[in-house]
Amino acid sequence: MQNHDQVLNSSQVVFVAFCADWCPFSRRLKPIFEESARVFKRENPNASVVWAIVDSVRQADVGDKYYVNKYPTMKVFVNGELIQKEYRSTRSVEALTSFVKYQLSTAINEFASQDQLTAAMDPSKRNVVAWVKRGTEDYANLKVESIPRSLTPEWAAASGRGAVVPRLCQRMGIQKIGFSDWFVKVASLLREECTFWVADEALSATVTENKLSYYDQDSKDEQKFTGNMRDYEFLKQWVTDKCIPLVREVTFENVEELTEEGLPFLLFFRDPKQRDQDKMFTEQVCVYFTRDAFLYFV
Repeated sequence: MQNHDQVLNSSQVVFVAFCADWCPFSRRLKPIFEESARVFKRENPNASVVWAIVDSVRQADVGDKYYVNKYPTMKVFVNGELIQKEYRSTRSVEALTSFVKYQLSTAINEFASQDQLTAAMDPSKRNVVAWVKRGTEDYANLKVESIPRSLTPEWAAASGRGAVVPRLCQRMGIQKIGFSDWFVKVASLLREECTFWVADEALSATVTENKLSYYDQDSKDEQKFTGNMRDYEFLKQWVTDKCIPLVREVTFENVEELTEEGLPFLLFFRDPKQRDQDKMFTEQVCVYFTRDAFLYFV
């Protein structure tokens, strides 16, 4: 744990493999992971990335800190914070380097009008939208660029149209940070749970004040953020609660990662056609239970 904080805060992305020498799968991954780091460094010499291997026997306290109970486990940290989803895909040089490049790419799409936003948003997904007033310090901290398709693996299905890239979130500890920096950082952490949007340069000129909204996939309602936009922890918690709802759907694809959260399950077996039952269950859970007590599923 001696260099734990230093390593996590040293780069935009830190990709960590938790291994154990007694585990044959760990021994098989280690040379692939090390070669991936060399290839990535050679192809991206200026990228703000650290590849790290943790010996989970000698450094058991590090593994315990992140509830690692199987080997190998690969986790990714962005701007010093842990992303909830582990890496569970192919263990090859190409796949690992593509995954890290994807984490470096922007998590935010831009839109030119409300009509375009409405047409582009996938109603089956959760969407978070920011309007940043042009001419402000927050707007100055956003830079519109295009995403090279080579940065995005197939499973990411990125559009390659417009994107927003942070200028001030490259390093931790900077004091003068505004809403746009926090928004970019939160989007990087929750890119798998929500789709993030921001108004483009022309539309930003018509914005009178910064605004953040969540579009509910079920009710289709717009839910506006009313807190302090410069309070990072509050902003992150608000977006997290929207993107990772209290009641989730459990499937064969996500059950393993859900069990690793370490909480008991409260399951509701229902007819998916009867959405009113889903609503009833969710309402009761919200009234009588807390997020940290159970994982709630339909």
